[in-house]
Amino acid sequence: MTRKFKKTSGINARKVLAKRIIRVADGKEGLDKDDYISKMLNRIEVKPEWTVLDIGCGPGTLTVPLAKKVKSITALDISSEMLKFLKINADKTA
Repeated sequence: MTRKFKKTSGINARKVLAKRIIRVADGKEGLDKDDYISKMLNRIEVKPEWTVLDIGCGPGTLTVPLAKKVKSITALDISSEMLKFLKINADKTA
């Protein structure tokens, strides 16, 4: 069965999801952000000369800390809202 959604409801749903992910990433809701970041970064082996591709980067929860450890990073996300939040979060740490 295929579901059909109105375009506006899909856009609104993505905005709501983007805002929730930001609240989680900011540590205001749900997961302990710092614990998640440190656990993931401990599992990802990177070298300073590497270029990294982060697919599904969201608001930059891992992208921003990884950018400090590698030569360059390219972040991709299907949601333009997430990319807006990524830019905000990257600018905060610059």
